[in-house]
Amino acid sequence: MFGALYRRRLVVLAVLAGALGSAAWFVASVPPLHQAAATLFVRTDLPHLSLESVAPALPRGAVLPDPTEAARVGVLGVASSNAAFQRALERLPDFDLARLRERVILDIDPSQQLLVLATDPDPAVAVRVANEFARAVADLLSEMAERQPRLTLATLQAELPRAREEYLAAQDALLTWLTEIGSPDPEQDLALLIQERQALRDAIADLDLAEERSRVEIPLLERRLAERPELVLARKTVSESPAYRQALADVAAARTELAVARVRYRSEHPRVRELEARLAAAEERVREEGDRGIEQAASSFEPDPVARALLDRLVQAEVEAAGVAPAREDLLDRLQANAAALAGMPLNRAELARLEHDIEEARTHLERVRARVEELSLELEQGIRPVYLDEDNLAAEDRLIELPSETGVFAFAALTGLLGGLLLAVVVELIAQARGRAPF
Repeated sequence: MFGALYRRRLVVLAVLAGALGSAAWFVASVPPLHQAAATLFVRTDLPHLSLESVAPALPRGAVLPDPTEAARVGVLGVASSNAAFQRALERLPDFDLARLRERVILDIDPSQQLLVLATDPDPAVAVRVANEFARAVADLLSEMAERQPRLTLATLQAELPRAREEYLAAQDALLTWLTEIGSPDPEQDLALLIQERQALRDAIADLDLAEERSRVEIPLLERRLAERPELVLARKTVSESPAYRQALADVAAARTELAVARVRYRSEHPRVRELEARLAAAEERVREEGDRGIEQAASSFEPDPVARALLDRLVQAEVEAAGVAPAREDLLDRLQANAAALAGMPLNRAELARLEHDIEEARTHLERVRARVEELSLELEQGIRPVYLDEDNLAAEDRLIELPSETGVFAFAALTGLLGGLLLAVVVELIAQARGRAPF
């Protein structure tokens, strides 16, 4: 077999030479095409801007491609549409639609990148077509993604004045109602009356407790004193003293005014401090007058420590009981007046709650609309990019592919010429052998 091929080597070499010559003619006469490739990354998650937090604008982990078939079909469909080619023609005025469709090929690679392949005999033109078409597709996808947010923004911008008017109208309705009832802050008035009522009740309860304690303690002390006649005389001397009775009256007056002041003012108010000092001075005067009366009564007898302690405790009990009843009566009168004020207040709490609820709803709606308008404006100002266009992934002349390459043409010609020469040599050898066996 190899001997036969060797004998027909001229045939093989002739066919191989013809193939290489044809390749040389093809390379010389047919200009090569240059293919430029630009890539667009189709990602899964789009970044969103928010006025409340920057966290949604930051990607969590790696930015991954969208592997779904819907994304692949959708992106290829948009990129292959007439809208994309028309958008690219705006950037390439020297091309027409038919020529541009002939020069551009679109595909998506396994890493979910949109490939824009442009071919042209001129390398610069191929690079320009690939890059401009990629930018046109990115702009078209961004415009499609921004269409609904822009419609929403226009709707919210039209809603914003109406929401502001509703908020102002709700405020005007509340002011009108407050003017009609004659109170700038009925809720505050009601709260003050309720607070005063509670303070009156607490003060009356304290006075009731003091009165009950005095009602029990004073008779008990008087029974103890009645067992000793000399102490009864001392007690009578003290109680009948005009100065002592006047001091008790001063204590009663001071205690009554202090009870009223504690209802109206806080404990640190100057008026309360003044009345507390006045009450303390009046109580001290009662004790002094009591001591003076006991000393006068002691001229006829010498009280032992137990008797003196009983007399002092009785004076202290009368001091504590002085003014309790008048103060209680005064506070009861004030409690009745407070109840009348609460019952007669021209206040409709349900109406006030409804008006305040309307204001709060209008304010919340206005704030939400305003915040959403600002967020959409900011997001549209930054731009919504469904695909990631990196300048480093655009086409460049140093990354062009020559179609077909000169090396490829000669390699293909050499391979086909060698195979054709071998086949022809085998055929010639078979014919020669057949003629040798049957020359006629």
